[in-house]
Amino acid sequence: KYKQAAEAAEQVLSEKARQLDRTVRGFEADARTISEKNMTIDQYIAKIDQLEQDLRTATENSEGLQAPLYAAQRELQAKEAEIEALQKSIAQMAEVTKQAEARAKSLADAQAARQEAGMTVAAELSTLREQNAGLEVRLTA
Repeated sequence: KYKQAAEAAEQVLSEKARQLDRTVRGFEADARTISEKNMTIDQYIAKIDQLEQDLRTATENSEGLQAPLYAAQRELQAKEAEIEALQKSIAQMAEVTKQAEARAKSLADAQAARQEAGMTVAAELSTLREQNAGLEVRLTA
């Protein structure tokens, strides 16, 4: 009777030992998973720290670039104002040139009219001379 009770107790204890062993292995697996997740979390934290440092560096660099950027913008605005002034000057010169060309054409037209008038006067003068010569011939005769 004691032997059967001992065997039964041994079986119960053996089963309990197996259950305990499975539970311990489960805890060990959970511990590994937690450890891996902690490593992953640590990696994320390191990455966040690096990104924060990169952001601080970029901010410092951008602050250093702002002054030259503003200077370049002011220089660009000055150049744009120069270009605008030159464009106005060119437009004025074009208008003056247009007016000068119109005056030159008027002068050329006037000169042509004078020449034509001069030819007409010369022709009339020649006619008058011929008539005068004809009159002189008649008078002498």
